[in-house]
Amino acid sequence: MMQETSISTERELGLEQGKKLFKYGKAAHVHSMLTEGTFRIGTLFEYRTEEQYGCRIGDSAEGRDSLYDDADYDLSKPGSFPKMAREFFDTSRSPKNSYVKDLRILLRRNSVNLYLFCMSKVFDHALMKDFGYDSAFRIDEPLQFFHEISLTLRRLGITRDTVHVRSCVYRPKHAKYTDQIYEESPALVKELKYANQQEVRAIWTPLCKNIEPVLIQCVPAAQCCSLVK
Repeated sequence: MMQETSISTERELGLEQGKKLFKYGKAAHVHSMLTEGTFRIGTLFEYRTEEQYGCRIGDSAEGRDSLYDDADYDLSKPGSFPKMAREFFDTSRSPKNSYVKDLRILLRRNSVNLYLFCMSKVFDHALMKDFGYDSAFRIDEPLQFFHEISLTLRRLGITRDTVHVRSCVYRPKHAKYTDQIYEESPALVKELKYANQQEVRAIWTPLCKNIEPVLIQCVPAAQCCSLVK
């Protein structure tokens, strides 16, 4: 069943062990999703419009972050300095006993635009109200759900094969470099003030650069869900 799509999930989500995910929305939209299989697949960049989505959902810095490090590197020993530094210094030509000291390096990162379906690890009635929503549904079979949505997007010819299902990372957008932070995609980084949302994102890479949100019809995906009452 899963051979037609590729689903990449993080172990901590526990989706293979039966953990559920939740989606908040307006009652009319939730009804449409569950009864007609009408799902809206958004984009990363659209959430930069705080005027449209408000400060609880919108984020002008969506998909952006910056990392800094105070350089004290021996350039003749590439293994001795952080991965980020390789974006600034060509160590393949560094002579022996060459160093960088007393220098702060800053890397500004900006994700490409991506297709998103945003969910939460938990159902929280107060959070639903804070979003301005009045309804929610539970994704009872997440892996099958992502499989069906991915199939539909592929049939439309707008995404690559793999869907990545990841938890958002909550930390300052301007952060001191660590190897772990460097490996985090800026498409998943959100400020600490959003941490109570416990957001999970299904992410698809588009086949073209200029993308807009899409409405899809996917009844099999709806059959993987149930209304939260």
